[in-house]
Amino acid sequence: MPDKNKNKINGFKSQETFVLPNYNIDSKGNVTYLDKGVAVIKDSRNGVEILKNTDRSYDLALKVAVSRYGTNFTLNGDQLFKEKIIQAAERSGMKLSIKDGSNMLKAPIKINHDKDMER
Repeated sequence: MPDKNKNKINGFKSQETFVLPNYNIDSKGNVTYLDKGVAVIKDSRNGVEILKNTDRSYDLALKVAVSRYGTNFTLNGDQLFKEKIIQAAERSGMKLSIKDGSNMLKAPIKINHDKDMER
């Protein structure tokens, strides 16, 4: 029988990295994030998907992606989707390295790493 006094989870309280919107979880484990009561992002095992095409949705999707994958991740989708995420990344001020899923051999796009560097 495990010793009750040794089985613990502890740590220091950390600050939230991002404030994420309200969400619902379906029976398959998909998380749908809501902004003002409207579904805007779906986070499933396949990745983060935009449900509503607004700049705010892309900003929130970027935050969800960084919370899930960290600051290095891959974009898969059409050119407009990739451009909108890159614009959201630039607005965020976060230092990110973003790979293009359609060309994995290409160097990642570095966003906000250095003001002298261009993407």
